[in-house]
Amino acid sequence: RVGGWSACPHRRRHLSRCGDLRCRHGRCTGECHRWADRRTGGRRSNQRRVRRRARRRHRAVGHACLVRLRHLGRRDRQRLRSCLRNCADVFVTRTAWFNCHAGVAGDMAMAALVDAGADTDMIADTIAGLGVDGYAMFFERVQRCGVGATWANIVTHDELHAHDGERSGEAAPHVHRPASEIFALLDAADLPDRVRARAQSVFERLAAAEGAIHGIDPADVELHEVGALDSIIDVVGVCAALESLDIGRVVCSSIGLGSGIVQTAHGALPHPAPATLALLTEAGAPTHGLPMTLETATPTGAALMTTLATEFGPMPSGTPSSVGYGAGTADPPGRANARQLTIVYAAPSLATHDGACPLYPTHAADYTHT
Repeated sequence: RVGGWSACPHRRRHLSRCGDLRCRHGRCTGECHRWADRRTGGRRSNQRRVRRRARRRHRAVGHACLVRLRHLGRRDRQRLRSCLRNCADVFVTRTAWFNCHAGVAGDMAMAALVDAGADTDMIADTIAGLGVDGYAMFFERVQRCGVGATWANIVTHDELHAHDGERSGEAAPHVHRPASEIFALLDAADLPDRVRARAQSVFERLAAAEGAIHGIDPADVELHEVGALDSIIDVVGVCAALESLDIGRVVCSSIGLGSGIVQTAHGALPHPAPATLALLTEAGAPTHGLPMTLETATPTGAALMTTLATEFGPMPSGTPSSVGYGAGTADPPGRANARQLTIVYAAPSLATHDGACPLYPTHAADYTHT
């Protein structure tokens, strides 16, 4: 029926120009309703239908086509950017939250990191990079009031001599090192860059606090308890454990402080020790008192938290990935002498932290342009 076919005005127009009822419209393409004497311009055959299909089933393909050309680079940016923002590959920061409500010590912090998954071989190799002898380090699984924890058992040659002197009735030899000697040791050690930088920062803060207490220059400070070999191992071991777990941010809770008397190289002093209290005061760290007469927070632990922690407060928002408990040497009844650590995958922050990934580029065309 030719009459019904030619009733369409477009068909009649084509009939008047082409003269052939069997041919298709628009000599240059197979697209319907196109004049025979017009070109398609920059588009191709059935382009709109292909794009519509890509947007429906293969959304990323269609979005990439829309922003591929240079002159279209500024169009439809929000659509592609929203897809990138909602994709599964979201960059996060591994955060270590130290729960120090019962106090903090260097060996317990290292043990908690090991209990949370830090590589003990990597820690041992890093400490061996110091190039010092006369120590042995073991990580043992223990119980503290029914809580399973890891205990970092560090024995040094200096401690063995001290115990021998006590048995013989002689005065125990006092071990101390100048701060300059510790800095020279760290400079010459074979350590990863971030481990070295973190350890140096800890001892720099310690030297500044001791210098302020004794009224001398930090470079001339003689570090007593924190200058002993086991304290150096604690600091380097904690920094190595953070590197093993790829921790980019450290957060610390309020630090619990005991009371009573603590024995130091200068004699019996009130607890908290002057160096501990000076470190916490200078950093503005939140503290609270504990009804016990133990040294719950040591100068080494306070120096680690006030130096490495970027903020103090509750556990940051995020997804916990592992939990560790670091046991202390003492096992008092009725109280778990263990420090809790939680590794959290925290959301990215606008602030720049070590380990944080950069934000996406502003223009989506940067991803699709070839």
